[in-house]
Amino acid sequence: MKSLPFAALLFSISLLLAACKPNVDEQKTDGQNARVKLPTAFYKQFKGTLGGQAITMDLEKQDSIFSGQYYYDTEGILHEFIGTMDSIGNVALYASTHDGDPSGILQMHFLSSSSIEGIIGAVVGEREQKFNLQENTEGILSFNYERTLTSRGQTAPPNEDLGRPSTVESYLHIRKLRIKAPNPALAKIDSAIVAAICSIREPVSLHYDSIFSNFRREAYESLLELDYYSSVVINTKGVLCLSVSYSEYTGGAHPFGLRRFLNFDARTGQAIRLEDLLLPGSKPKLDRIGEGIFKGTDQLGYPEDEESSFALPNNFAITPAGLLFEFDFYEIAPYAAGRPQVLVPFTEIEDLLSPLPLGVASEFRKQTGAGEK
Repeated sequence: MKSLPFAALLFSISLLLAACKPNVDEQKTDGQNARVKLPTAFYKQFKGTLGGQAITMDLEKQDSIFSGQYYYDTEGILHEFIGTMDSIGNVALYASTHDGDPSGILQMHFLSSSSIEGIIGAVVGEREQKFNLQENTEGILSFNYERTLTSRGQTAPPNEDLGRPSTVESYLHIRKLRIKAPNPALAKIDSAIVAAICSIREPVSLHYDSIFSNFRREAYESLLELDYYSSVVINTKGVLCLSVSYSEYTGGAHPFGLRRFLNFDARTGQAIRLEDLLLPGSKPKLDRIGEGIFKGTDQLGYPEDEESSFALPNNFAITPAGLLFEFDFYEIAPYAAGRPQVLVPFTEIEDLLSPLPLGVASEFRKQTGAGEK
């Protein structure tokens, strides 16, 4: 998905959903009209079927905003989504694949806090398909959310046009995952999340205190809106992939932000680096494979200069379909290109992968049929 900053993305999606939203109430039976009471914030994993195929959905809720991804179990390609819940409990989600292609609009409602049903309507052409999902708690890690919101209103320097001081409101919002009842080994994951949040904007920051002190200083001088948030990407088969992001707006043409993926062995809390997955000396070949895949997409950003060298970034997510690499804004393309992504399927790099004693990719390859002769 050519990712946009969270606030800008949500605004764009809300406009699209308002234009495209069908009447979900017409599809409800008499026993489904009562809105189910849900926590203000949660992460849940759901499993079920969509159009007769098994799917897995990782769903997060913050107030009325829902986000996450789903994938077909036999395919493994992530479909990221974001959307909102209306006043009577209908949820509308806009989904797209890693290369920015629309997947469809999901219209759904909760039958209970652990059960969902709805339909997905293709953006263009295809017929609507029903889905029914149940919460899954087996073989995954559970999370709580910790939220911090700090705002600061102050008088800015006199505005030349107005001829008088103006008041600006700045805020700092941190949304952090924390493993429920972690064992000592998994405490390393919580520590890694904190470290990633503290360093994503300012690499020298090591503690939350520095984030707050820097915010107070910067917000005194000008408008500053900062969002830090962590999310679940993959949580299955002993593999945990999280994303840590931040979005910053200072009053310019558009927000700016970064996203970093964190990969772990969910059984030990051990971080998984790219070099842990590859055989020694195989990164150049991986880059060439990634370059060929990227050139075959319609994403903006491929270097036209023949002297330019293409290299996949170290920022990657382990997914059931393969390794998903994500570039930063402006890293290889203009802002309009978003954060270009390259999905390198396991089927393309079988001879580059290490034996993986923890089974990071082997279970995914078995599940999706990759590696079968």
